[in-house]
Amino acid sequence: MTPSSDRHDARLTLRQSLGRTHLVTAFTSACVAGILLTLTALLVMRFYADHNLELVARAISYTTEAAVVFQDEEAAGEALRAIAEREEVAEARIYLPDGTLLTSWSRTMNTPIAELEGYL
Repeated sequence: MTPSSDRHDARLTLRQSLGRTHLVTAFTSACVAGILLTLTALLVMRFYADHNLELVARAISYTTEAAVVFQDEEAAGEALRAIAEREEVAEARIYLPDGTLLTSWSRTMNTPIAELEGYL
């Protein structure tokens, strides 16, 4: 073989060049679409989680309203515990109007992935 035939064999045809370009373009667009959909899904999940926490907080405030008015720490703690355990809340606190803590509740983190859950 001569050097000129080696160069000719190494060159791509137009079909091969366009095929590679289309493959790279398709792969890139699929990756970008996947990343955008993942980010959108995470934002939507965050929105729903925040909305759910607001609803749980509202339920706790309605349930413990009388206990807060009369500063009944035991009744407020029982109501808080009943709702927070059922709704899988990690931590909840009830403050009096003057800013002092009336009662608080926190879930014991004894699962193997507790650190990851806390981070998320």
